[in-house]
Amino acid sequence: VNAVTRERERGTFPRLVLTPTSIFSIYNGKISATVVLNAVRTTLMLVIFIMTGLVIRGNILLIYMTTTLMAIFTMALGLVLSTRIRSSSTLTILEIAITFPLFQLSGAVQSPELLASGGRAIAAILPWTYGNDALRRVIYLGVGVEAIGIDIVILLLASVILLPTATLLSKRTI
Repeated sequence: VNAVTRERERGTFPRLVLTPTSIFSIYNGKISATVVLNAVRTTLMLVIFIMTGLVIRGNILLIYMTTTLMAIFTMALGLVLSTRIRSSSTLTILEIAITFPLFQLSGAVQSPELLASGGRAIAAILPWTYGNDALRRVIYLGVGVEAIGIDIVILLLASVILLPTATLLSKRTI
């Protein structure tokens, strides 16, 4: 997200949009880079898990699919935010301010079931909650796609809604 915001600050994003390339193609390039980076991070995470003795019971490809969908959703949300926030310093402060509460609420630290009722309600609307739950069930319980299908659909739908929204908002704010 900061990449788009920084490009806007430098004036390179409007020039990029003026090329024959569509905004969707520009975003697709950014998302492709995110997917590659996510694959590297997921591989590193799995190597660390295995080196520390964690037995991964589930399908490795399902783990990659889930983390990729989480990364795409995060990128889509970031692209929407970047259409509204013009300053990279403002965006950095926002990222810092919401990252740790989101970790807690989405179940990255502990199960959202351990939160107070208000926290559980917020967790229930965060797509990351469903991704984290799916990852835990695949890694620890070895469940298949049929058991995490709803989680996957929620992540996919959230991304499918946010990506066109970001594209539309970008066209309006350039």
